[in-house]
Parts: sequence; structure tokens; C-alpha cells
Amino acid sequence: IMSIASVALVLQVTPSLDWQDARSAGFFALIGILAQATAYALPRNASGSIAFIPFLSALAVAPSLPLVGGVALALICGEILQRPEPLKATFNVFQYVLAIALAIVVYRLTGGLAMDANRPALVILPLTAAFAVFIISNTFAVAGVVAINQNRRIFHVWRPNTHGTLMYDFMALPAVFFFAYVYVRSGAPWAGPPAVPLLGLRLLH
Repeated sequence: IMSIASVALVLQVTPSLDWQDARSAGFFALIGILAQATAYALPRNASGSIAFIPFLSALAVAPSLPLVGGVALALICGEILQRPEPLKATFNVFQYVLAIALAIVVYRLTGGLAMDANRPALVILPLTAAFAVFIISNTFAVAGVVAINQNRRIFHVWRPNTHGTLMYDFMALPAVFFFAYVYVRSGAPWAGPPAVPLLGLRLLH
């Protein structure tokens, strides 16, 4: 229900649909599918992924409804490849839909527009706010489900799950910005190669 409501909010803040946004969302969704393959383990039977990097880069490029669809499609493909339990797979998809939709809303409400290659710095503040909302909503959603299953308080689950990863997630913000900038400056052919080291960020710690 929250995911559906958040998508409705996206429609309110970005009422128009654009083919270029759909193309951009599709490109970053493909990178997101590859990122799903680098999913990593968290304490208490939880898991995480670095797919947020291309997804949030896409946010700076195409902050609109097609991005929500692209993220959902990327997650569905990733879940099919990983073959988790159907209930878990469904939760993972809606979890990301909620997080990216809320991030788009915050990005728009803080004045964020599609990145301009000539003035990329204009997206820094909106992107930072949206980044924080995405990470917090995503991690709390995971912690909430684990807390319910284990009959524990959500903060007691959230803290150990994010203790070793939250700092690294926020350190990825410059990479998110750079990835988006290369895309709007030079296009998809040049944005593809930088995705390789981006996908390796999580493996460095």
C-alpha cells in the first residue's frame, strides 16, 4: 500500500512522461540488474545490494515515473536470477519501489530537475536529500521485516545491519553524481565503462 501511494505521489510531482526519461531509466536499470549480482550478506539473515548506485544516478538524470518502472523491472529480473522465496522476492521489489519513489518526491520537492551537463552542481543538494531518504527508507524497510520475524525492536535490528555498511553507502554519493554526469555529458556508450568500477565498490571493503 505504501509503495502504491508513493508512486501516486511521483505522479503528482512529475505529471508529464518523456521518452528520453524512459531511455535513461532503461539504461540505468540494465546496470542495476548487473549490480543485483553483487548482493552481499548482512547480519540476522538480511541481505543488501549496490544496485542503489545506478538507480540513484538515474534519479539525477530522469527523476520521473519511468525510473520507478525501470527500478521495478530491474529488481524483478534480479530476483528471478537469484531465485529467492516468492514472498521475499515480492517484498524486495516493493521495498525498492517505495524507496525510489520517495527519493524522487524528495528530489523534486527540494528543487531537483534533470541534470544539466553545463550546470551539474545544481543537483547536488536535491540529490543528497533524495539519497538520504532512499538509504534510510530502504534499510528501515528491511529491518522492519526482520524485526517482525524475529520479534525484536526495529532499531535493534537496523543498527547492526547498517553499522558496517551505512558509512560506505553514503561514501558512494560522489560515485552516484559522477555516473550521472558522465551519462548526461557523453551518453550511454561512455557511461557504461565507469559502471565497472562502480559495481566493484562494494567488493573493496
